[in-house]
Amino acid sequence: MGKYSFKLQTLLNVKKQMENNVKNELGVKITHLNKEKELLNSYINKKELYINNLNENNTRKTNIGQIILYNNYIKGVCEEINIQNECVKKSKYTVEKTRERLIEASKEKQILEKLDEKEFAENKYNNL
Repeated sequence: MGKYSFKLQTLLNVKKQMENNVKNELGVKITHLNKEKELLNSYINKKELYINNLNENNTRKTNIGQIILYNNYIKGVCEEINIQNECVKKSKYTVEKTRERLIEASKEKQILEKLDEKEFAENKYNNL
């Protein structure tokens, strides 16, 4: 009985490596997305804090200068929230594209693995 050798083993190894690389890339992009979401949440919390402070100050007698200052700061935080929302959307898009690439790389690898299994079974049957 001869030793079995898959003719496309080198290609299969390359596909496995490609899949691992895309998995690692996806992990990095998911981590980046999570950081972007955390930053967005911190801006939202900051906005809520200043709105609560403004509302508390409105119940007490506060001068108009402080109210305008709070209002301007809240507007600035709202702009930061809008910008960060765009960053989160872009990050989600890149995660999805990377996930699609991973699915494609996995499919290519699986096709070669199935071919290897089929050829191995054929080789084993022919050598009986």
